[in-house]
Amino acid sequence: AQAERKRRTADARMRHAQQELESCQAELDAMSAQFQESMASKARIHTDADATLKRIEVANKLVSGLVGDKEKWLVRPSDIEAQLSRLGADVAVACAVVHYAGPFSPTYRQASLIPRFVADCAASGLTPTPELDAVDFLGDPTACAQCGMMARHGMPHDSLSKMSALIVMRSKQRCPLLVDAQSQGLLWLQRQLAKDLHCVTAFGHARFRAQLEDAMALGKAIIVHSVAEDIEPAWDYLLALASCSRSTRAPGGSEGTTPPDVGQVVKRQSVALDGQVFEHADTFTMYLCSQLPNPHFSPRLCSLLSVVDFSVTVQGLEQQLLSHVLRRERAELEEQQKKLADEVSVNKRALYAIESEMLRKLAEAHGNVLEDSSLIDELQSVKARALEVAARLEDAQTTGERLSEAREEYRPVAVRGALLHSLLLELPSVNPMYEVSFEQMLLLFDAAIGQAEKAPLASKRSINIADTLTAETTAYVQRGIYERHRMVWPIMLAVRMQQATGELSEAALQLLVGPSSDAPPTVRIPWLSASVCAACSALAAKVPVFRDLLASFGRFEQQWRRWLDSDAPEMAQVPEYERHCSPFERLLLLRCLREDRTLMAATEY
Repeated sequence: AQAERKRRTADARMRHAQQELESCQAELDAMSAQFQESMASKARIHTDADATLKRIEVANKLVSGLVGDKEKWLVRPSDIEAQLSRLGADVAVACAVVHYAGPFSPTYRQASLIPRFVADCAASGLTPTPELDAVDFLGDPTACAQCGMMARHGMPHDSLSKMSALIVMRSKQRCPLLVDAQSQGLLWLQRQLAKDLHCVTAFGHARFRAQLEDAMALGKAIIVHSVAEDIEPAWDYLLALASCSRSTRAPGGSEGTTPPDVGQVVKRQSVALDGQVFEHADTFTMYLCSQLPNPHFSPRLCSLLSVVDFSVTVQGLEQQLLSHVLRRERAELEEQQKKLADEVSVNKRALYAIESEMLRKLAEAHGNVLEDSSLIDELQSVKARALEVAARLEDAQTTGERLSEAREEYRPVAVRGALLHSLLLELPSVNPMYEVSFEQMLLLFDAAIGQAEKAPLASKRSINIADTLTAETTAYVQRGIYERHRMVWPIMLAVRMQQATGELSEAALQLLVGPSSDAPPTVRIPWLSASVCAACSALAAKVPVFRDLLASFGRFEQQWRRWLDSDAPEMAQVPEYERHCSPFERLLLLRCLREDRTLMAATEY
């Protein structure tokens, strides 16, 4: 019995211990589950933290990569909105320039014609961009540095010459006819068309028909030079056909000059021209050039063609002559300038392409951009390239400034050459026989460079070349003109040189060309005629040194009378003004008081 009690007591303690064990096990299982849950939560938190840190790192990369473009991209939307509001007016002005500005001189286009287009738009309620540049508006935005390219193609790279080139290449409805007395446009077209050019010919060429047939069949370009003021009506259909080809030719070329791609189907058709059947490709184009300085084309021809004045501007001619003299004097500078221009053009195109690629990648991104590490790496690579290109552009700008300083030392030669060439262009107005070509001018330019006295300093050397060029050109002109015109050139040269230095005003020059005698004189001098008094009144009003001229006639009447009555007043001392007037002002005084002695006074001047 005692053993039984002990057994029951032991069983009771065992059941109690078992219950405690089960309770502890349950508590342990609950704690284990809680532990596992806590560890899983910790893992999730670590994962989220790592992802957040990664996103922060990616965001920092993105922000650091785009921070340089922040200001530019914030400004661009507002600029784009403003540009869109002016787009209609800008298109109207640019189209008017292309279709109507061609026949006018470059200077007249810029000074009068384009402002008139803008005023017409404003009168119609349209507001174009202030000082709109049609070249930038219609040109390729990636070709914003084509100065070196144009120079290599034989074109001056001033804005007015670029406008003429733009009008030619954008004339899609009619064949362009270049008024190109200096053959600058012909040279530019030959280099611009390059591989697409079949030949350069003329209407009177013995093989013109064969050349035309080949160009039409191959879909190539043809240049017809030496065009007269009128073309035989038999060719009207050809001109219209070439115009249709320009308006329908396949897109994809630079400025419409690149041949169709390999494998592209070129449309062909048979056309009858002057009794003969030609196979015609729709990529055929034709350009006409006239070397006449001031042609008068018939209305029929103007309606068929797009006439473009390709006259060389003074600024463009200066650039060309500066490059020409540098090729002779400092060839390494000119070569560096060309390489620099090409490098700037390539880098700007690359920068534009990089920016476009960056925007495209951002626009095409799906979902959260920060989770796309490959996109961020690509943007980083693109930005690194952009920074590299921008650094190269900064270096190029610094190098360009240094080269420009060295080139400017020879600027006086280019300025003098452009001045002399502009005077040579005016000589045919005296006599049509006095026409001088641009090629002859370049020969004189080269001769002056070779004959000019050497000097250790570039500034002194440029002065020597300019003086030699003036002397050589004067001798050349004087040998080829009539005796009665011998004084014309020295007077024109002296006047133009003083105008270039600012010593001579336009008002004073007009007094020499013809003193104003229509207006009544302000003071009547009894011993002078009414016309002389009127001329003296105009002289006193326009030339400051003679503002008291009419009063001087009263104060020094006897001296003025003796001076006027002398046989050679140009050699005598001028009463009261001898020490105060310049040689040109003395000439003006003789022109007003003793017109018969003007030529002799001009000789002294």
